[in-house]
Amino acid sequence: SHRVMAVEEQHEKSVLGDLFIKQGFFNVAENILLYLDIGSLITSRSVCQTWNYNIREFISRKFLKLEDFALLPAMSHEHKKEHMGGTLDYWEDHELEEMAAKLVCYQVKGFKKGEAKKAVSANLPIPPLWRNKTGKQMWRDKIIRQQLEKAINTGLRQAVLKEMFPAASGLANKAENSIGKFDNNVGYTIKYCGGIHGSANINVAVTQDGGEIVLQNLWITFLGQWVKKRERGISARSVPFFHENEEEVVFKITYMNVSNDKFCKIDMPGYE
Repeated sequence: SHRVMAVEEQHEKSVLGDLFIKQGFFNVAENILLYLDIGSLITSRSVCQTWNYNIREFISRKFLKLEDFALLPAMSHEHKKEHMGGTLDYWEDHELEEMAAKLVCYQVKGFKKGEAKKAVSANLPIPPLWRNKTGKQMWRDKIIRQQLEKAINTGLRQAVLKEMFPAASGLANKAENSIGKFDNNVGYTIKYCGGIHGSANINVAVTQDGGEIVLQNLWITFLGQWVKKRERGISARSVPFFHENEEEVVFKITYMNVSNDKFCKIDMPGYE
């Protein structure tokens, strides 16, 4: 009985292994893997030796590596403590120590504090429905608020993919697989007259000690502003968020970091 079960189990593993070996199944298997979360990928690697090898290779081929966009090594413990963001006096020293120890944070290439060389810009069309309304009216209109939120999130993601990982870089497909949905705080955008502030999930291939390649879930945190001038001497609350003749607005990301904390504010202008 045990021998029969062992033979059946070996047969099942052989059939599953064929998904990566037999012609015609390979692309199907890889497309399926793209839809799995990290936990499911880890579980799948334990199916059999063939799956473990091919999923490791799949991660290496299909996802960005940390060094593709981040500056290594990670920020030092002392730097994190001193630039945690917010009112540092509020925290006791041991609390700052604990927060800094848990946080793993990297500067993003081109966005290093004091040496920023990049600014990712998203150009968005302004529908007639958004025009001639104050920020307060924009916020109270659920349809407009949801449209604005979706447009900014989609536009920022497309801009990051296009400008930071162009086709010539050879990283475009990996970036498409790695970078998830952008989540800008639309309330922040309306309240602060075009400010953008939020995060995006990113899965990266990381080589651990011993050479094992795993997929790690991190967060991009971003900050920026629209490229637009306001009338001086006039309250932002009393003028339209978008005027009648405005057809396009440009939102520009001016700061980024990547970390294991969705709400990381290290080195973020305005939070230090």
